[in-house]
Amino acid sequence: MTEAPPRAAKDTDLFICEAYFYEKRVPFHLDYRTLMEHRSEIRTKQLVVTHMSADMLERLTALEVEAASDGRVPEL
Repeated sequence: MTEAPPRAAKDTDLFICEAYFYEKRVPFHLDYRTLMEHRSEIRTKQLVVTHMSADMLERLTALEVEAASDGRVPEL
């Protein structure tokens, strides 16, 4: 993980971040497991994951954060 997500999310009300795979690491994408390992560095009130592969969509009930869905409007 780069410094970009924690820096971009610093002191925000809402941060929407991709989590392409659950734990598989691939170039140019962030995986959920790595995101959660760095959760304390991502200082936001609400974290929502998006840009999810089938691997992630199959695990939505196991997530510790909200998952985006089509038509959903986040509440602040």
